Amino acid sequence: MVNAPFCFVTLPYSVDRRLQGSTWKQQQDRISSKTKSARKRQLAETPQTLKAQQRTEDKRSGSMRPWPVLRFIKDATFFFNPFRDPNARPNPTERLVQQQAMPRADPERAPGGLVLVAGATGLLGRRVVAQLLAAGYSVRALVRSEKRAEQALGNLKYPKSKLGERAAPGTLQLLFGDLYNVPPEGVQDVTAVICCTGVKIGPQDDTPDRDKYGQGIKFYEPVVLEDTPENVEYRGVQNLVSCARDVLVSGQKIVLMDFEDAETAARQWGPVDDVVMGGVSASKLSFPERGIGRFSGLVRTDNFGGFASVRTLPFQMPLNLQGYDGIELLVRGDGKRYKFIIRCDDRWDGIAYSCSFDTEDHRSTKACQRIRLPFERFVAVFRGSTRPNERPLDRSNIQAFQIMLSKFEYDGALNPGFKAGDFCLEFRYIGAYRDVLGAEADRVRGHGAQVVAGGTATQRPRFIHISSAGVTRVLRPDEFPDLSKEPPAVRMNAQLGRVLEWKLAGEDLVRSSGIPYTIIRPCALTLEEASGLSALRLEQGDWLRGQVSRDDVAALAVACLDEPAMEGKTVEVATSAATERPTMHSLRERALQLERDQDAIQRKFAPFPYVPQGS
Repeated sequence: MVNAPFCFVTLPYSVDRRLQGSTWKQQQDRISSKTKSARKRQLAETPQTLKAQQRTEDKRSGSMRPWPVLRFIKDATFFFNPFRDPNARPNPTERLVQQQAMPRADPERAPGGLVLVAGATGLLGRRVVAQLLAAGYSVRALVRSEKRAEQALGNLKYPKSKLGERAAPGTLQLLFGDLYNVPPEGVQDVTAVICCTGVKIGPQDDTPDRDKYGQGIKFYEPVVLEDTPENVEYRGVQNLVSCARDVLVSGQKIVLMDFEDAETAARQWGPVDDVVMGGVSASKLSFPERGIGRFSGLVRTDNFGGFASVRTLPFQMPLNLQGYDGIELLVRGDGKRYKFIIRCDDRWDGIAYSCSFDTEDHRSTKACQRIRLPFERFVAVFRGSTRPNERPLDRSNIQAFQIMLSKFEYDGALNPGFKAGDFCLEFRYIGAYRDVLGAEADRVRGHGAQVVAGGTATQRPRFIHISSAGVTRVLRPDEFPDLSKEPPAVRMNAQLGRVLEWKLAGEDLVRSSGIPYTIIRPCALTLEEASGLSALRLEQGDWLRGQVSRDDVAALAVACLDEPAMEGKTVEVATSAATERPTMHSLRERALQLERDQDAIQRKFAPFPYVPQGS
């Protein structure tokens, strides 16, 4: 009975010695000549330095540990069970087909749809929320705490709905989090995003009502409060764009496997640890709560081992990911480097395709990390050794997934930072993604899309980004030689952590995202009453100076959601004097006079995309 599983298993080398005796010495005394030869060949393939390291480590750890033969039999039986129902095997192809056929929320209809507002409790953000609700949109407000939401939005007399419920038009949902931690459900069903975030700047030791801030820079010198410009204007926007892109660009991401049904997932994943080669590491895939798969265990280097993994059963049918560019994971890691492995045949011990990835240590938080593994980075391997002459990964014939923590990278190289001991990697989903670059980005951004009169793309903006006038002026000294004549933010850019440069970097993230967008650069914001859209000056080139009411900026942001002529454009905005009001009153008429951002990558004053360098 003990030998039954072996007729199904092809192991790295003979396991006869592991089934005889309970100690390593007894096992060694009974090794067959065939096993000795296999072991010699295995060691001969290992670099001399590596063999020395292994033996030194084993010596330090004491004696060789007894091999857990019963666990080996249990694990092998999981994968080679002739009585298993074939329908119990994973079928990600079914998920793929279902999601591709699923009707998506239509962001082209307006008013209506669900809009995510980032920075919803700010002076501008709360006005955007109010005007969206008044226009018939449902709103999901990203807020840090219930207290802040009550202070900023408590006076809005609109019905509220809970996250996860269908948001009826004119209802408000609260999403608790921040730019760095937008949960997956935060962007579900969203048809547009308006980003009103900005680093908090003001006088030190201001009153709760911000009395000093209201008196202006003439009386109190401003400083950066709370977070840094780099984090808010760039890192935070980067994360928000990444999350939004999944739902705002059709077909960008598709979920292949999740862990909503723990019972089903437990039948589809099994451990493949170094016990198959005499090691003693142990791992498992558990489900601590709905929607989370936890790959955890203890990895040891005894007995020349040093890896732990979990692997799916062979899929019911090959998974065809032609048209996708890689694998996407949403994880909560422990700071270690893992491998994601794809198998393109149903053999147990054949060629596999592996890609290593580093995780951030989020064990003390609930923050998740989105990881993308391009198919081009997967390398052909056989038992840890690369096979450069093998054909590339066949993305049309994917038959199993595996996740591994190993002491080794490839060809005997060590995994940097590896430490034997406990590990824990939590998964929210395994998916596939399309990279919105090149031709796809051209299509999405209108370079090859259908156009209407005036050369404007027919799609509406789905990401409205509120930036600031003056973001490019510190980078254009020939055109703006005297910064003393510029607004305070331009004059004090360096003192305020290069805030305008980081805002420009955030703009470029939006421009290069592939999401249909509009970037609004308001001049100095005021708390004056709205003058109306027809009173606003809309210009380009970052020359405009003046003031504009926050109510007017909010109205413009909401109006852009229903105006295809504003897609792919950046515009500065200020209130016109009564004697200088535009002769064209509709937003459509003025938008058709604006240039698209197609030539942003050719600008001379800064590379595209821009990221501030140095201090």
